[in-house]
Amino acid sequence: MEGDKFASMFVAKYNQKKKLLSYVNAGHNPPLIHYLNQEKPSELLEATSSVLGSMSSYDSIKEHDVHISDPAILIMYTDGLTEIMNADGAFYSIEMIDKMIGTKKRLSSKQINEDIINEAKKFAAKDVFLDDLTLLTCKLN
Repeated sequence: MEGDKFASMFVAKYNQKKKLLSYVNAGHNPPLIHYLNQEKPSELLEATSSVLGSMSSYDSIKEHDVHISDPAILIMYTDGLTEIMNADGAFYSIEMIDKMIGTKKRLSSKQINEDIINEAKKFAAKDVFLDDLTLLTCKLN
């Protein structure tokens, strides 16, 4: 790839029997795991390697495992979501999304997605988003 081009990637697999989420995050926005048990704090799945196209060898791509001991909601998103800005110049943050999910955890994944998008639209200073937006929600039990 040319020097100013790159691609990020997040890929995961969940073993429901072992309650194990295995993932690779190549420079993508860190997905959020929101645990339904309030005692366990939410966590972000940070990058396990650099973005794709920035290195000559992919030997440094590492898989990471997270044990999901309690039911959780996994939110994966593109930067179009967290780059939404309000009239005051504040960004729509993953912390805001995490707080909102705490009030909607009994809803379906589809409804959670719709509610996140609706809240983002209310937050935004403009009716249109400046960047493309992709959002995927999965419930992990």
